[in-house]
Order: sequence, then structure tokens, then C-alpha cells
Amino acid sequence: STNAPSTNAPSTNAPSTNAPSTNAPSTNPSARPATGRVLVVDDDQCARAAMSRCLRRAGMVVSVAGDGDAAVEWLESTEVDVIVSDVAMPNLDGLSLLQWVRERRPSLPVILTTGEPSVGTVMEAMEKRAFAFLPKPVAANEMLRRVADALSEHRRLQRQRELEEAAAAQREAEARRQALGRQFDRALQRLVIHYQ
Repeated sequence: STNAPSTNAPSTNAPSTNAPSTNAPSTNPSARPATGRVLVVDDDQCARAAMSRCLRRAGMVVSVAGDGDAAVEWLESTEVDVIVSDVAMPNLDGLSLLQWVRERRPSLPVILTTGEPSVGTVMEAMEKRAFAFLPKPVAANEMLRRVADALSEHRRLQRQRELEEAAAAQREAEARRQALGRQFDRALQRLVIHYQ
């Protein structure tokens, strides 16, 4: 497949034909819509456009990248909720992108798609904790169902992490309070001894 520029690229002077484009109404890339932010990665322009249309019609904010390298560049500065990536791509392929994501954003769900599924590829994807592995062509309702499931799981893990961080902060604050209390008690004892 070819690595043609995205049909929904925001401008003609984009720095790369693979650079992701987005239909986000806000200029703030971290603004989180209620329906979710999805990054579609595929070197096939037709497949990329079809998946993007399907997800946008469901209310998703969609960005697109023409290969794994462009996706990595996008992810280094932008938050997304779900990645949908083809497996067979030039440069950085889908499995390598999945590995990159796992090392840096362990809870970010990645859905892999491929037109040439094999047992080895499926096994490797599952070992690297792909959220789902879908053979092409992917039916629209199946894609939407899997993305919705991935969004729910991602948000559940985010809430869990936020609760854990809040609990850890509370424990740290309590430890500091107790340490200050002990320091105060020792200072008070020294003061009493000094004036006896």
C-alpha cells in the first residue's frame, strides 16, 4: 500500500505527509471530549479514511497517521484514549508501535487490524497486550463496539490510577503530619528540660 497524504490534512504546508490530522474543534490537543480521542494509524489511505469516517460519525475525535513513525511523533506530544493501527506498515509497523506504547503508556489500549492475519502475529499481539486484533475488512459495528470497549477500559484504569495516586498522596501527607508532630514533641521536651 502507498503512504499517501491524509485526505483530511488540515493544511497543504504540513511538515510531513504522514503527520496526523484531526477534526478536534479545540486548539488544545489535551482537551478530552466525552466520546473519546482515537488515533488511526494505517499506510493505506482508503482504509485510513474509511475508519476515520466511521469513528467520526459515532462522535469520536479522530487523528490519523500514515505509519508508526508518524504515530510516535504525534503521541510524544498529544494524549489519546485509543489507538487503532494496521499491523503491516513501512518503517515502524503496528507490532513495534504497540511495543512502544506499552513501554511508555501501559494503560493505553491499542486495537490492531490486518489484512493478512497469522497465528504468529496474533500471538505476538496478545503477548504485547493488544486490546483487540481484528482482521480486515472490519465491519463498522464491530469497530465501533471494540473502540467503545477500549474507551471504557481506558477510563476505568485512569480512574483507578487517580484513586491510587490520591490515596498515596493522603498517606504521604499523614506521614509528614506525624513526623512534624514528633519533631514538635522533641522540641517541647528539650525546652522543658532547659527551663527545669
